[in-house]
Amino acid sequence: MPPRLFPALLVGMVMLASIGLLRVAQVYTRADLFPVSKYYLSLDHGAFYFCGTLVAQGKSPYTDPRYVTPPLPARLFSLWSRFVGPDTTLKTSFFACLFAVLAAHLLVAWRLFDLTTRERAVLALLGSLLILHSYPLHMLIDRGNIDGYVLLATVLGLACVHRQGWEVAGGALFALAIALKVYPVLIIAPLFLQRRWRALAGLGVALALLILIEPGLYLEWVQLRLRSRSTNFVIPFNGSLTNFFQLFAWLNSFVRVFKPVEFDLVLGWIAGGTFVGAMGMMAWLDWRRPASASLPTSPPSPRPSTRSMSDDAVAAALYLPLMVSVPRMVFHYSFVMLLPLLAALCVLWPQAATTKEARARRGLVVLAAVGLGVTQFPAYEWATATGLPVFHLIPATGLAALIAACVAIKWHTRRHSIS
Repeated sequence: MPPRLFPALLVGMVMLASIGLLRVAQVYTRADLFPVSKYYLSLDHGAFYFCGTLVAQGKSPYTDPRYVTPPLPARLFSLWSRFVGPDTTLKTSFFACLFAVLAAHLLVAWRLFDLTTRERAVLALLGSLLILHSYPLHMLIDRGNIDGYVLLATVLGLACVHRQGWEVAGGALFALAIALKVYPVLIIAPLFLQRRWRALAGLGVALALLILIEPGLYLEWVQLRLRSRSTNFVIPFNGSLTNFFQLFAWLNSFVRVFKPVEFDLVLGWIAGGTFVGAMGMMAWLDWRRPASASLPTSPPSPRPSTRSMSDDAVAAALYLPLMVSVPRMVFHYSFVMLLPLLAALCVLWPQAATTKEARARRGLVVLAAVGLGVTQFPAYEWATATGLPVFHLIPATGLAALIAACVAIKWHTRRHSIS
């Protein structure tokens, strides 16, 4: 195992520990466990298909209350429905979602960051095995949602933007990801802070064209879905920062220091403030980072006045946890968006811990790796085995730790260039 891949190994250890202890609990409780609910197979793909048929008939997809995304997915499914029936769609959704996630991981391992050939090969294999044990992936391929395609479009965008000559195409791919699900819009922050004007231009033009194709449906989405989606909240399957702060509400239910309704409202405000604070801190640190700062541990650039493409890719990837932390209703399957951090954390790992700064960096990367591993926690099975809904809060706890580590890593790398 190459030393720099220790963070990926640590993520795997955390994931395997949660799965192994679950199997022990299953033996003790005699629980009949299934990775996710048995009644949801390709449910979301079926909804997208049905809404696509509505669009093909000239109707609005928002007449179906289950459709909550921007109109582009329904438009694409309207084209798909002209050639493929619903039964075939449901059967292929399982493999299509799985392929998209694995393809994104392999693209990250081989193209996005500065790794040796051996490190790329080991990371591709190890990461693929970990992904096959990922609870968010299991939930994604079961529900048949489109986050796998969003992940693939985002990774393709990162790969293009951080390779010279492909910036505009990368921006257009980001626009596609945003038009599928709105949360990748946060990618605008690192693009702006890295002054990647060509990528921002490609993103802006492509997104404007997608909106101008059907502005009425985008207006419906904002009025009927975006506002309500930002206020909806349930604990099961929820991975948002709001669900992390529900841990305090759960503890409060034992000590009853605060009134439950008022306390829950306060926690929602705290979650929103935490997101704004983390986003603002990361953006400020990136803005203040000098152009010559080396963020990960890649070899020194022959032109020390410029950052490497890999450095900027890592800096952008550290925003991924914030993308899936809001709104209040983010399902666990969206945590497949965190999988590119498997490689990013390996690139950040100092090859030698001979200085105080290098040891501090390793400590922050360990915190991030543990947080990433906890986001893959099999919450549904644990809740089923124990009868305790509180286990649905665990992935959000990992997300909170991961966000804290990403902010700290940005602070540390701004102050210390380690090779």
